[in-house]
Amino acid sequence: MTVLALLLAWLSVGAITLAIVRPTPTPDLAWTWYQLAAGLYALTAIPAAVGMWRRNSWAPTAFSILSVAALLAGVLPARTIPMPFSSRWTFAWLVRLVGAVFLVWLGRYVRRSIQPAA
Repeated sequence: MTVLALLLAWLSVGAITLAIVRPTPTPDLAWTWYQLAAGLYALTAIPAAVGMWRRNSWAPTAFSILSVAALLAGVLPARTIPMPFSSRWTFAWLVRLVGAVFLVWLGRYVRRSIQPAA
């Protein structure tokens, strides 16, 4: 659980850095959307990391909110890959599906690891 919390904390620092430092612009998507996605991810990853690290009872809920934010933020890069427009949507849905399966699996681990107080 500590490794997952540390990973989320470092990824949130990376998301904050991405929101501040502008990488190579893409013509398909405005930079503001990338900033919004990175900021949303960072704002949800920090509480989830702290909650899981301290094993608070609200940590599974914070992780669920983080999962939704990660799926929304993860689709943006998939939408800007140079390929035909219809293929981008298919690829974006595939990324969302694979990410959702992985995050549901991690969410089950978090819920099992943090037992509610009896």
